[in-house]
Amino acid sequence: MKKSSKKNTKVNFFIVGAPKCGTTTLHNALSKHPSFDFGRTKEPHCFTSDIKLKGNVTLKDFEQGYSFNNCEKTIFGDASVMHLYSQEAAKNIYNYNDKSKIMVMIRDPVSFIQSYHHEQIYNGNETVLDLTNAWRLSLDRKMQKKVPSSCPDGKLLNYKEVALFDVQINRYLELFGPENILLCTLDELKNSPRELYLKVLRFVGADDDGQTVFPSLASAKAYDNKANEFLVRILTNNNFQKVFRFFKKMIGLNRKLGFVKKFRKKHTVSGNKMDVPPSLRNQILLHYRDSYDAALSLLNDLGGECPESADNEI
Repeated sequence: MKKSSKKNTKVNFFIVGAPKCGTTTLHNALSKHPSFDFGRTKEPHCFTSDIKLKGNVTLKDFEQGYSFNNCEKTIFGDASVMHLYSQEAAKNIYNYNDKSKIMVMIRDPVSFIQSYHHEQIYNGNETVLDLTNAWRLSLDRKMQKKVPSSCPDGKLLNYKEVALFDVQINRYLELFGPENILLCTLDELKNSPRELYLKVLRFVGADDDGQTVFPSLASAKAYDNKANEFLVRILTNNNFQKVFRFFKKMIGLNRKLGFVKKFRKKHTVSGNKMDVPPSLRNQILLHYRDSYDAALSLLNDLGGECPESADNEI
């Protein structure tokens, strides 16, 4: 992706997920690089046509967020982390730009499910605070049953499929080929952030800008008090959003106000994830063991760095 006489006019680099695997830290670092443009929104989720999300954008709005005419920018990136879980995103991205570079980040299934469940609570999608009970409800949620009104799609709460990393990675491999896939782990980012950063730059053909500090971002979050948490749940409720969008249309207001985003940022503090009971830990490990082993095999085939002590033993 070096500079050429023909200017690129499409997004050509996708960090497709998984969520809670270091993608925000990586996105933050790459956004500071002079050759990268990640658009106005970190996670527009333009290509997740099979999953309803809060804030999916149209292709027109998606492309309008980028400065394609900026001669200094050669890598136009997207970091929508549910593109990995989506069954249709890989095909949609390929149809949009079959020359795209794809990056995937994963972690062991137990810590992933623990962090992912906590994030769904924070986002207002999940109301079942006990992870064991939430795990048991996965099939119901997949069938759009027992889904909280604040959650746009029960698929987001299907904890028994969201970490099938081997299946998800293979969707991209079959379309883009191994030469256009970079597969890494959260452990690699934690243990060797500078080396991983350089690996990404080599992958997309960008020069080293000398960054050496990579602060960890998007750790476990919570609200500063229950009242503010309750208010966010109301403001993000699907029914409230429908009424609000109708009201905006009636008064001719087309732009996003960003009130909820600003409110959440102001009242967010560090939170503690709930412990995973040993019995549930074993259930998760048994459920995902074959899938995670296959994902690590793909990681090895693609020249990635396997975790030294993955939490994948019962």
